[in-house]
Amino acid sequence: MLLLLPFVALADDAPVERPPEEPTEVPRPAEDDGWIVVPAPEAPLPSAFDRIDAPSEVVGEKAASPWRGANWVRPTLALWRVPAASGTDLPFALGVAGGRRFWRLRDGFRPMADVGLCADFPIAGGEGSWDLGASGAFGYGYGPVGVSVGAELGGNQRAFAGGAQGPALVVGPTAALSLDLWIVQGFIELWPGWAVAGDRAGGMGPGDELTGRVGGRVLLGPLALSVDLQRAWSAIGPVDRYGFGFGIEL
Repeated sequence: MLLLLPFVALADDAPVERPPEEPTEVPRPAEDDGWIVVPAPEAPLPSAFDRIDAPSEVVGEKAASPWRGANWVRPTLALWRVPAASGTDLPFALGVAGGRRFWRLRDGFRPMADVGLCADFPIAGGEGSWDLGASGAFGYGYGPVGVSVGAELGGNQRAFAGGAQGPALVVGPTAALSLDLWIVQGFIELWPGWAVAGDRAGGMGPGDELTGRVGGRVLLGPLALSVDLQRAWSAIGPVDRYGFGFGIEL
């Protein structure tokens, strides 16, 4: 038995086999690429484009104007008629009209203005006739509806079968109601005029001529197709004008 003890002791001292340990990865320090990482701000920085819808603010050192405008020019072909003189007297006139419109970018009631010039000269019949005008108006619009008042200065001379109406300078206030349905626009206007100079000056007194106009236009991009009807009540009775135009707006 004693001889076996050393062998038992040697068996107790034999190494114990253990499972191999998995290698542990040691994180390497990030390489320095020369860039400095700045943390993102809590709120985004304002952009210059954010100021487009705020025209009253100052962009840089210059305040953006809240007013917008567009120039327009329209050649016209007009047909004049004096029913009391002759139902068949239909002189044609070639004309041109132009001006500038203004409006303000604002919600609710928005101010608007318009200035314009127009001229008609006969090209077939009605020799000696002419019609000139200059006008300006200011008003307010709400949604598609607009109301404006202004003034108009006009000069005209009319020749027709069996007679003529001498030259006169006519001035008076204007009132208009307009409708703007995106590409389709319309208007109704009234102009009571006084003859302040010329052959008809002091003839009929206040309201020497009362002119009513109704018309509309269709916008096709920068192009505009227009039609308007006008009747002027004067000493020779009503004078009608049928106008057709095709112009541009920039």
